[in-house]
Amino acid sequence: MAWGETMGMPDRPHVVVGLTQRGPDDGWDLSRLRTHRPGLEVVRRGATTLLLAGVEPRTEGDTLVVPLSPQPWPGAGAEVPPFGQARLDPDGTLTVTTDVLGFRQVYLASTSGAAAVSTSATALAHLTRAPVDDRALQTQSLLGWQAGEATPWEGICTPPHGHGVRLRDGRSELVALDAPPAPPPTDDPREAAVRVADIIREQVDAFLTAEPGAALQLTGGHDSRILLAAVPPSRRPEVTALTIAVPGSQDAPMAASLAAAHGMRHVVLEPQPPGPDVMPEVMSAAHRLDAMADPVSVASLHATEGEWASRPRLVGLGGETMRGFYYAEPVPRPGPRTVARLARWRLFPNESVAPEVLGPRLDGREESTIARLTPLVLDEDPGWRQATDLFYLHQRMRRWAGVLGSATLDRRLVVNPMMHPAVAEQALALPPRERASSTFLTRVLVELDRDLALVPLDGRPPPIVNLRTGPARQVQRSRLLAGRVARKARQRLAGRSAPSAVSRTWAAAVHEAWRADPSGLHRLADEDLLARGWVTGFAHGGASLDDAGTAFVVNLLHATSTR
Repeated sequence: MAWGETMGMPDRPHVVVGLTQRGPDDGWDLSRLRTHRPGLEVVRRGATTLLLAGVEPRTEGDTLVVPLSPQPWPGAGAEVPPFGQARLDPDGTLTVTTDVLGFRQVYLASTSGAAAVSTSATALAHLTRAPVDDRALQTQSLLGWQAGEATPWEGICTPPHGHGVRLRDGRSELVALDAPPAPPPTDDPREAAVRVADIIREQVDAFLTAEPGAALQLTGGHDSRILLAAVPPSRRPEVTALTIAVPGSQDAPMAASLAAAHGMRHVVLEPQPPGPDVMPEVMSAAHRLDAMADPVSVASLHATEGEWASRPRLVGLGGETMRGFYYAEPVPRPGPRTVARLARWRLFPNESVAPEVLGPRLDGREESTIARLTPLVLDEDPGWRQATDLFYLHQRMRRWAGVLGSATLDRRLVVNPMMHPAVAEQALALPPRERASSTFLTRVLVELDRDLALVPLDGRPPPIVNLRTGPARQVQRSRLLAGRVARKARQRLAGRSAPSAVSRTWAAAVHEAWRADPSGLHRLADEDLLARGWVTGFAHGGASLDDAGTAFVVNLLHATSTR
């Protein structure tokens, strides 16, 4: 099979597909999936067929239970992301549930007489012969991830957060998920910090008890330090601190200092160069990600992790929900123009593909994407800052971090206590001014371990300074804001995406493979997804491509190959 084609279902060893149809002439031909993945286990009940690959089901009475993620550890429940489970009843009713935040990705396709749900959007695209969705690709070419419930394929979507899916008798319906029991959130910042610290501490302690060989992914930043603070001092020497050395970053030396101070073993993983045949690794990553995140970065990261790729891990991703990631001054009045400004200044610059790379089908992408983003932001909450916080949680985190996390579930258990629904709910119940400038995040850190709040961050002052009040604190906040605005302005005016952690050697190896065999690029140009002039220039070494563009083109190759 040529590298420009899909690598097939074997590259995603854990796949679950459920299909219900009213009659033999309704729905889709399952043999299309079985040819891509020989040896699929097939279970039929009523009008529903369940296909399993690399998944061990269990029975609860007459119900077949299929885990869609590693089983929760003692003390954790179905609410902890990324949790997923499918239950097939004797009458053929298939119910798929996820964590309330929807971080465990599942996908849905339906027609008038049939419906299918899967852990793999690629599998559904194979099953339904779905064409690519131009509007969704326009969005991804600007954001680097999908928004709303869209995928790169027409007719294949993900359920909204807070909902699972039920299939029966050729139909599908959304199922509201029950929120985990928790006391009503408080608007007292100090009481809220105590509550959040308790939740994180309990989750970390239960996880380390169930997984004594787990690693803590430690950087020089604020979020992973909160997890370190949640580990009882007496248990810290039991935990391995794991750091990925990113060129130009202070993460490794900062993490080494923290690990030494707390008697922890510290493992630094150096970026690994690509092998002689880079494209199978990169295309396999695109398959795992269902073409909805950066496959070059993921392939590079997997090679770097080596034997550590399967080790259970604590990660601290998502502190942005507690610190107002999209805040700016002055507070604007919510409206379409405000969303457009947010998109152009904060969302598009990071992962936007250069316009000269794209073909006619992706013209008009800014207008199309802003039109898609506007209701996603404005329908969340009438207050602008609250709306952007919810957008970050329900869109950026769910559709980006959720995709990345779901792609690794067959390799390791990754636990992120900061994404416990009760933590997010409590943080979002506070006034936005409390979340701004990491104030609440620092309160949580102080509650967990005040000494760690006194240690400087990577190139930044100690977190404790975020709790200062008065003119000095206001000056500090103004300087931080001015720095962020200046960086975004330079980035926007330069017309280039922000530097990514992916090794440039991986992108260069991909470019070399494309120049040696540009047939896949020419196919995309023939389909008007890439600009023909750019493809010709690139194939002859006369045109360039940055990291965001490289990731997007790899995803295009995967998304268009499923037919």
